[in-house]
Amino acid sequence: MNRETWFNNIIDNQLISYFEYTKADYYSIKCGGKSLKDARNKIKVSCGFPSGVRGSSANKAIGVCWTEKVSADGNIEIFISPKIADSARAIDILIHELVHAILPDGEGHGKNFRACATRLNLTGKMTATVANEYLINNCKDWIKIEGEYPHAEMVLSDRKKQTTRMIKHECKECGAIWRMSRKYVPQCCPNCAADYE
Repeated sequence: MNRETWFNNIIDNQLISYFEYTKADYYSIKCGGKSLKDARNKIKVSCGFPSGVRGSSANKAIGVCWTEKVSADGNIEIFISPKIADSARAIDILIHELVHAILPDGEGHGKNFRACATRLNLTGKMTATVANEYLINNCKDWIKIEGEYPHAEMVLSDRKKQTTRMIKHECKECGAIWRMSRKYVPQCCPNCAADYE
């Protein structure tokens, strides 16, 4: 089983009924959104880097939901970071992003998001929710049925960092341009042999 199939099984076999049971669908519809069941045929879930995250320490997003407005085929695109390997954590991130998927565009993490998220047993800061104990136990039950998330964590901190930055040099006499290590400052231009500063 691949990752996308696993996410789809979790949504279809577990989360559609969970969203109905917790009344998150009701709160979404009440504020102009839709139910997960109604939105399901447009939702695509993949394991991939959320926008701006690849190797960046500035943006620590672990999930993102793109509305149908940015998708050429009108789908709602959800990406879960490949840095996440824990099955229960992948599910609670998926639930967070599904709340965005069912709410109207532009809702962000405001009161309507909070109403749905807390009904679904997400807790903490709304921009970085986590599962409460009740939801963690549900996730464990769903994992027993659907199996573990078929993914191993990508560790990006082990990437080799650039050690040498080449510096641009330009001769004022002949206009020659070359790059060299910062450690070495030439005495003269390699092109015209003019003195170099």
